[in-house]
Amino acid sequence: MPLTERFELRLTSAEKDRLAAKAAQFGLSISEYVRCATGLSELPHQMTDVAEETYFRLGEVYGELGRVGSNLNQITHAIHQQSVKLSAQQEITQALNSLKFVVDDLKTTIRDVRSQLDGTSKPNSRE
Repeated sequence: MPLTERFELRLTSAEKDRLAAKAAQFGLSISEYVRCATGLSELPHQMTDVAEETYFRLGEVYGELGRVGSNLNQITHAIHQQSVKLSAQQEITQALNSLKFVVDDLKTTIRDVRSQLDGTSKPNSRE
């Protein structure tokens, strides 16, 4: 919706500087910050440096888990192609499926934590 109305506010120079500094913390203009502060819109989520570092490291771990999952699928496929005894094949396949479940569960956990860190969603309850 276009912003068509203008609102004037008188401040001291120091107040304006403080307001500008607070707006800058969120990467907002003074106008947008005032709209957020008055409840007319919401402030963007702000990550701490530690949370941001954690967010990016979790992204790297997530990618690595994806590669592990891909390798597990390739191993499972290779086992089914070879002449391995059926009982051994079943045991190995069961173990690989368990590992794949763990990888998928870790990936879900990482997605949930990253969403919490970047403020895009609330934690999922796990029971």
